[in-house]
Amino acid sequence: MDHMIQTLRGLFRAIWREQNRAWCHNNGPNKPSNDAKTAHEKIMTMGVFANQMEEEMLLNRLPSDDKLASDFGKAYLLLPPSQKASRFASLMWMEYDLSTTPVDVHISVTMFCHDGSNLELPFRLERGGGIHDFYHAQLGNKMLPKKPGWLPESQPSFPLCANCPVTLVIALLLTLYGLKETARILNAHEPYRIERYKKQLEPWVKV
Repeated sequence: MDHMIQTLRGLFRAIWREQNRAWCHNNGPNKPSNDAKTAHEKIMTMGVFANQMEEEMLLNRLPSDDKLASDFGKAYLLLPPSQKASRFASLMWMEYDLSTTPVDVHISVTMFCHDGSNLELPFRLERGGGIHDFYHAQLGNKMLPKKPGWLPESQPSFPLCANCPVTLVIALLLTLYGLKETARILNAHEPYRIERYKKQLEPWVKV
């Protein structure tokens, strides 16, 4: 298996195991708050987001040597809770085409808060085209069928310290969890050849 694909799969496996430990077993350093649990319970009543992936389903949706282009379909990855955004529960969706040059990866994340505000915060990480031909984050994504009319989806765009799908996912972890927790996740699970990609980030951040 191509080493980048193998590392990417290992990285997603680590994320799934972290969220399963927190949400299903209420264990580990990132236990969900009561507000986050309420948000997740509300998400499960929203039919469009109720299909949240188990580990085997996730691995089947990820790239492999014989599947370079696909997406998560109508399934979503529940992300580990964030201690610095403790009222939120977050879902992720991805589409990718690794057969192109450069590769095409779009990661959508929506953070849900249902403590009375019913806030849904959508954003995406991707490499776009034209004026957005660099790895960046933007508001808005493809997950929400109805978006607030005030939400700008083209700009602002925030450059990311990423140069491939693996470093893009690490940038997502840094965005949601910060440096210390991202380093803990990577060191605890040691995805295949992850050190190679950590070194690529060192001009900007050391994880």
